[in-house]
Amino acid sequence: KESKRPSGFKKGTISAFLSENDAKIKKFIAEKSGHLNLEFKAADTNTDIGSGDGSNNLIGRDAYFTWHEGGAIGQIPVRRPFMRELFRSVTIGTEWIKYTDQDTIVRDAKNVALCGTTTSNTKVTFKVYTIEIQKVRDFMDVCLDMLSDYGFVQGEINRLLQSSLDLKIDNDLLLGTGVAPILNGMAAKASTFNAANPFAGANFAGTVPSANLIDLISICGAQIRIFGQQNMYWPNAVLLNPADLQSLKALKNSFGDYIRNNNLFTSLFTDSVGRFYVDGMLIVENPLVAQNTLYIGDFTKGTVYSKPGIGIEFAYENGTNFETDTVTLKVYERLNLLIRNVDANAFMQVTDIAAGIAAINKTVTP
Repeated sequence: KESKRPSGFKKGTISAFLSENDAKIKKFIAEKSGHLNLEFKAADTNTDIGSGDGSNNLIGRDAYFTWHEGGAIGQIPVRRPFMRELFRSVTIGTEWIKYTDQDTIVRDAKNVALCGTTTSNTKVTFKVYTIEIQKVRDFMDVCLDMLSDYGFVQGEINRLLQSSLDLKIDNDLLLGTGVAPILNGMAAKASTFNAANPFAGANFAGTVPSANLIDLISICGAQIRIFGQQNMYWPNAVLLNPADLQSLKALKNSFGDYIRNNNLFTSLFTDSVGRFYVDGMLIVENPLVAQNTLYIGDFTKGTVYSKPGIGIEFAYENGTNFETDTVTLKVYERLNLLIRNVDANAFMQVTDIAAGIAAINKTVTP
């Protein structure tokens, strides 16, 4: 039975985009040579793509069987990308981003009697920094016979973007070294938690009776606010391994009651959909964060710069394409994370949660 291609595509989907380029694709298939370069322009800075064209048409639908769940393909579990949505997003058209920070500053205002004279050493110097847009890419081979099946191609692009491209970007935004071509990662900028930090007012060593994970998160947030002079930084998210979040949920007081509501522990709050907050900071669980470690920060101090659009390329002259009647499909995105040097202290990592709790704990004598 001959398959029928859907006659219409939802506006803004990759299916519709490919359909608009129908003549180019057919020419490419007919010639079986050369290189086809298309670019799907995103409607906004979010790289998510819809799950289908909305037509509910299925390839090979038959009257003698029923598709389970309408023919949807079962998906192997994969973690959800989470870093990009925490930062601000900006689209640009250049390969480089420059920014200027204050490098040194002296404030030397003085009291003066009436029309008396004073001296001043007030001074500021600046430094310019540059970061480069980097490319994240993946590719796969698609059967030439299926290339004109736009629904199929859209599905393959979705899988590439969501299960490979997006996950690599997500990993780099947290753990990237910043050494080209690797993206800048938040962890490389973050300070390391020190309970006895010498910064004025930031020493919390041995100050918390019966300390636990909630206390440690709270004190990390307090230190970041202190580093920002109670004015510049306001931490809004905490990244935890799922196992550590589960241990937080299991915390009990000395009477064996769960510490889960504002009557028992005022700094821990759970909203109507079950999300946890500590001192107003959203707890985000993800397996990218190693167990017994955590990250915390004011994520408004990081910006993901990206060149608009997702690159989509087809090539018939890659390796054994001609022999196997396949076309190589490549997708890529160009972006990088910018955290100002002066804002490095807006982010913090705890490399050992157990040691951190021990460091802030105050032994209570019965």
